[in-house]
Amino acid sequence: MLLVTRSDAIYWHIVQGNSFSAPLKFNDAQGNRGGANLHLRVKVEGNTYTVFLNGSTTPLTTLTTSAFASGTVGLYDNGGLPYGRQTFDNFQVSDEILSCDDIVNDAIIQEYVTFNVVFYPGTTPLSSAPHCLDFTEQAASVFYQFDALNTGDYSWAIIRAPLVVPSSAGYGLDAWITQSGGAPVRPLNSVYRNPARNFDPSVDGAQRSRHMFGDAVDMRNMSGTACGGSRALPSLCPQGVQEYNSLFRAATRARADYKEPLNGPCKLGCFHADWRLHPGLFINP
Repeated sequence: MLLVTRSDAIYWHIVQGNSFSAPLKFNDAQGNRGGANLHLRVKVEGNTYTVFLNGSTTPLTTLTTSAFASGTVGLYDNGGLPYGRQTFDNFQVSDEILSCDDIVNDAIIQEYVTFNVVFYPGTTPLSSAPHCLDFTEQAASVFYQFDALNTGDYSWAIIRAPLVVPSSAGYGLDAWITQSGGAPVRPLNSVYRNPARNFDPSVDGAQRSRHMFGDAVDMRNMSGTACGGSRALPSLCPQGVQEYNSLFRAATRARADYKEPLNGPCKLGCFHADWRLHPGLFINP
């Protein structure tokens, strides 16, 4: 992407190899007339390139193209009259946290940056963080309301669709409940966890815990919990082992992509299953 600031206009070229597109989004009213200094801010979000002039909050020009998935940033002077002999100063490249206009969402996104949790493929912690539209205050399934699914520290959570699809889909949380015999349902020890919650020493969640991505569930092993939960010895709690095996078989029939072994963090206190490989977007709102 080449942004041209001429003495009489500002416009874009898409440059691929040695091939330049025709001028795009030509703006002939805001050029560098008379050699005046310009302050430009160029914002890149996804496939959209936006230019702001001299501190204005109104875009001067906006171009959307999927021509480039990634790239680097540089400065270019054409080198000859009448459009050359440009100089540059105060050049900065930085990430920008896009406000969700909600202090809670912004705080959760900052946690993904602070703890360097790669939510999306990106080149920096910020570009890898969740987006505003990934959050929900209402996601629910037939068997569980939002309050049961949000086990984080905030009123918002991230819940992926595979977790809350109807049991008729043959996978997900409700299918797991159906395969376990239906209601009454077991309590859920943990579903969505924001990063600060996940890495709290009392939780000691995995570095890439699927609880931070909204497609994992820790369902309580009622018999194992009665024996002491994660501290219980399988040899002294056969009923907890039996319930673990029952939950394992039901999660398999509900097509869970990962089922935690008995020696995992839950042990006999709960059973962890997730649907990390199933396709599906995030629930919003």
